[in-house]
Amino acid sequence: MKSGKKYLILNAAALLIAFGYSLFQQELLLSFINAYFMIGLTYLSIGAMMFVMGSGFFSIFAYSYKKVMKGSSKKEEYISELAGDTEDKGPTIKVLTFSWTRPLIYSGVFSFLITLICSIVFFG
Repeated sequence: MKSGKKYLILNAAALLIAFGYSLFQQELLLSFINAYFMIGLTYLSIGAMMFVMGSGFFSIFAYSYKKVMKGSSKKEEYISELAGDTEDKGPTIKVLTFSWTRPLIYSGVFSFLITLICSIVFFG
């Protein structure tokens, strides 16, 4: 599925859910803007988490933690010398790819901008 279709699916789902939620509230416009913002914030958070996981941040973090612990522990130093593992090979980065990362981030930013503009126009 192409990124454009995913983007449209995410935005349509957010609009439908926000509209459905706002139908059961007293202030229709305010509840719609709030619900749409919260859904967009959820999209943005999930997309950012997927982006960080896909960039290998946690692999680099785990590598640096192991290196610090290895340097501060004589036992680990002796074990690595006996194993013949004196060279530092660098982090083993596990690259994860998610096809929904960009559509989630773009949908989250889009809903944020729309709700910001609507809030200024209608309530500012």
